[in-house]
Amino acid sequence: YHTCHRNRLLGSTSSRSSIKSAMAVQFASSLALTEFDQMVYLHEKGVPCPYPSDQQDYAFIMEYYGNDTGPSPLLKDVNLKEIGYDPISILEQLLDIYYFMFNKCQLVHGDFSEHNIIWHDDQLKIIDFLQSRKYNVSSHSPYASHGERIDKVRAFKMLEKDISSTLTHFLKKYGASFDYEEVMINMLDLDQSDLWEQTYETKVT
Repeated sequence: YHTCHRNRLLGSTSSRSSIKSAMAVQFASSLALTEFDQMVYLHEKGVPCPYPSDQQDYAFIMEYYGNDTGPSPLLKDVNLKEIGYDPISILEQLLDIYYFMFNKCQLVHGDFSEHNIIWHDDQLKIIDFLQSRKYNVSSHSPYASHGERIDKVRAFKMLEKDISSTLTHFLKKYGASFDYEEVMINMLDLDQSDLWEQTYETKVT
């Protein structure tokens, strides 16, 4: 796997100075390392994602989902009804996976959609964690970031985008979905924790 920014960053090195080329390689490598580290962390936590085994430069090696005929399909290319699955049940599984990532791993995916979910052996596998970010849980202020952890306002916006994208896909493709507001309240666990109440109540725009 090469980081998805590789081609844009590196381009044709013949048209670049050696310094710019070296900087581009270094930046692409840092992106690959960041995504690699995120996947190691999530895999160890139990999130269903490919196991990353090694990283070098702007690429890393990870577990292959597929068989001898080719890779397993993305969720966007699967018709769940045609293969005997209830879309609502699969959507519920997806939201459970996201709930685990968000609440147990303190991480938002950032690009959670049918394009970044693999259907492998009748199971959901999450990929593409380049935009994923851990959020700050050590402060009650929704605007407080810490180190590489983003603040809760930014995490909230990313969560909204991810949930909306997922629900929209299932609604458009299968006519099946859950109530968005109810999903968000459950995702934020507002009944059990005040961590997100201030951020949620302000309805940050």
